[in-house]
Amino acid sequence: MRPHVPLAALLALGCTGCGTPAGKASAAWTAITAWQGDAPVLRVKTGRPDASTGGLQVVGVDDRGRVIHVRFDGETPTATVLHTHGVRFIGLAVADVDPHQPGEEIYAGGWLETADGKPRGGVVLQVRMTAQGPSVVEIGRGAGFVHAIEAVAAAGPDRPARLVVADYAGSVRTLTPTGTAGPWTDTRLHDEPASVGEEDRKAKEVAVLAPTARGERRAVVLFKGGRAVQVDVDVPGSGRTVHEEPGGLSRACDDGAGGCYVCGYAGRVVRLRADGPTLRADVVWTDPAKELRGVARGRFPLAGAEAGSLAVYGYSQVCRVLTTTGAAVVATDVFRDTANGHGLVSGDLLPTRDGDELVLASYSNRIVVLAAPR
Repeated sequence: MRPHVPLAALLALGCTGCGTPAGKASAAWTAITAWQGDAPVLRVKTGRPDASTGGLQVVGVDDRGRVIHVRFDGETPTATVLHTHGVRFIGLAVADVDPHQPGEEIYAGGWLETADGKPRGGVVLQVRMTAQGPSVVEIGRGAGFVHAIEAVAAAGPDRPARLVVADYAGSVRTLTPTGTAGPWTDTRLHDEPASVGEEDRKAKEVAVLAPTARGERRAVVLFKGGRAVQVDVDVPGSGRTVHEEPGGLSRACDDGAGGCYVCGYAGRVVRLRADGPTLRADVVWTDPAKELRGVARGRFPLAGAEAGSLAVYGYSQVCRVLTTTGAAVVATDVFRDTANGHGLVSGDLLPTRDGDELVLASYSNRIVVLAAPR
């Protein structure tokens, strides 16, 4: 592991979505409450699942298995519950994976069901927004609670688009459309060894990397025990550890250059930089409050300072934008929530505002969008 290096030397511009209300935003930022419910919102993503609505949209999932869609008319959000599963959802992706359906689909996962008052199993649903209303189809089941889902783009007729799904049983697998109703083709890529322990083998996040020069489609899976495992999504059994983070890992975002940023329970933000066939780890910053649950890349304007290109959020309840002053990384608090943060993404949701917005999911039971000044 390398020591801290200047953020400007590590960051490449690019990103998707961010932020919203109840709590306190900095004077320069506006907090918009896009959804207020009665259960913790556990993950958010941006995309365009509603083709009839212009602009980028937000999708969230909560502790009661709701799939929540948010669209914007100017800066006014409208939230709609598309589906209620009844038990916790946290896995979430928004992408055009199914070639038999038009536009982007929503993929949500979590517990399959409850039995004798206890949740069990894992499930992934496809949710589509149609002119007739939401369409919901089960596409996969597994033994473990689904905590992370990401989409991999097609790379030719023999390598179709698919989902990478990771669960609490330590299993990483792909789901690939079949063209028929019912479950998709389920292919196991990697299993964490039982020797790491029940807690440490829980998968927390999947980050899909840019294809290599040879066209290899890769993903990095983060585990609670701190292992970052790289898999080739077309090669079962290809998992190999590329980094071990003290204290455990929780969330990730791509770095725009073939690698990704990861964060975790000890509060460190680490860049896994593409370095030939492997990934090299550089420590970017350490949050003094620890317990990070979100890292997002984008362009985040700050009053009187250079725009930040990374943001973090977590159990400190504070969303921070990171900038570089000389050789130092400076964290600017742009929002304080009223409960622990659990998810963070970025995207250009409000064209009337400068830079990218931040979208927050938290135990305050809401989705908050943070907007920089006009």
